Amino acid sequence: MNKWLTIICCCCTAVVTYAQQELRDTILQRDFQFVKHSDPWLTERNAAALTRYQAPSMAEGELYLQHTKGRLCDYYQSPDLLQAGGLVEAFYRITPRTTVYGKVSYDNFSGRHMTGSAFIDPTRKPFDITEDSLNNDGTKHRDTYHLRGAVGWACSRHLSVGLRLDYTAANYAKYKDLRHKNKLMDLVFTAGIYAPLASWLSVGANYLYHRNTESVSFKLYGREDIVYKSFINYGPFIGKVEQFGNYGLTDKSLEMPMADDYNGVEAQLDVHFGAFSLYNRFTYQHRQGYYGRKSPYTITYANHDSDGYAWTATLACQPSDATRHTLTARFDIENLENRLQSYREQKDDNDVTYYEYYDPVKTGNRLWVDYSIGYTGYFGIRGLLPTWTCSAAMNVNRRKQTAYQYPYLRRQDLRCTELSLQGERNIRLPKGILTLTAGFAFANGTDTPYEDGTLATPSDKQTPPPTMEAFLYREFYYLTARRYRVSGQVKYAFVMPGTRIKTHVRASIDHTKASVPDDLPDVYSDPDRTTCSIAVGCTF
Repeated sequence: MNKWLTIICCCCTAVVTYAQQELRDTILQRDFQFVKHSDPWLTERNAAALTRYQAPSMAEGELYLQHTKGRLCDYYQSPDLLQAGGLVEAFYRITPRTTVYGKVSYDNFSGRHMTGSAFIDPTRKPFDITEDSLNNDGTKHRDTYHLRGAVGWACSRHLSVGLRLDYTAANYAKYKDLRHKNKLMDLVFTAGIYAPLASWLSVGANYLYHRNTESVSFKLYGREDIVYKSFINYGPFIGKVEQFGNYGLTDKSLEMPMADDYNGVEAQLDVHFGAFSLYNRFTYQHRQGYYGRKSPYTITYANHDSDGYAWTATLACQPSDATRHTLTARFDIENLENRLQSYREQKDDNDVTYYEYYDPVKTGNRLWVDYSIGYTGYFGIRGLLPTWTCSAAMNVNRRKQTAYQYPYLRRQDLRCTELSLQGERNIRLPKGILTLTAGFAFANGTDTPYEDGTLATPSDKQTPPPTMEAFLYREFYYLTARRYRVSGQVKYAFVMPGTRIKTHVRASIDHTKASVPDDLPDVYSDPDRTTCSIAVGCTF
């Protein structure tokens, strides 16, 4: 009798151990990012295609700390910054017909020795407001809150509808005169449909509305007997200088918004043939915006508009359940024109000040053209986790701009090409997954900072407009310098005892080294930059 009890106990123990091992392996073999990028429809703004999600409901959360140091940065960035934050992202199938996606994140940014732009990110602004001195660098702090939610509902076998809302809010401030305080609101709303017409053909379309408002106010908290000036950059750091006071774009009595409204449409087409699939997305959006305040009794200083077009194509091949190849090509173009308003101050019968506007003056034209092609291969896929992930990409970024201050003009045509390689290996250990990642990149760009010219012969009384050469060369060098980048990451994931949660810890380092051209001014004493980060997170 005791013998049979011993045998039964041993068998039960073996079954429980095997079941626990199988459950742990199932949980470990879930990779949220792999699932997210396994289908190009899942990362689209057309939320109706969320009904394509087939994997189990899954979420990922992470807390991170990141430190970056090095003078290889743009004129508005920090050579010494610390970032910390967290995020949670999830796909969840509520019913057989309804799938939702959500993401919440917070980022705390603190950068030292910062000067340059008064905007958070001036790269796609119609013009920029920068400091006119390099001696007032200080600490800048930013809090960024991001919320994204989407829902897709299948009305029938051949039609789904969806809504998506993407909302970002940020507060930004400089803690040294000339101080600025920014409030950012960025809202993207889409409404779309998705139609799987046949086993080999799916189509989709969505409407896109995007509202971006960044308000800026300037203040002094130190000595007010010092004169502070701002440089209004119309293009390649040519424009005008404005003294801080009670007028102009840096009026200390007003909070000035830079506002943008985008309206656009997107269309998607997905064709399957055998083991291959070809996904295409086409985007058009019109942008219209201004700087100042839209009111008869306040000043609108500038207006701008642009048209943007984009195309993305993804060719995927899955010869077996354990192997997947994707080849993605992207093309994006935007052409923007900025105009400075001409106005005159008037007073009505009640002695109230109002403004009359005249024909605006064109101050700048900016063209952005970005295109890329990239390959990603997944090998040894088990469950929802590949053993190997290999990727290679080429990215080409071009920015062509012309700034006008009649009769003078300045042109700039910058182009940068980057080649990158990355490999990732997931090693299955007895109680966890060890992930090793290594990457390498090389970039190089054009070697001509700018070209000056005139629209007409200047008179003897006309003088060339002011420029900001230090920021010009710093930006030019950052965007076009020949550089090498190496990166590495170590990540270990395990199942938290007593739970069904896949927990991970990771550490990474990224180092970039650039070469200094002999014919450029000495804008960088140490042309390198290193980023170190650590994080803890979980998948559930």
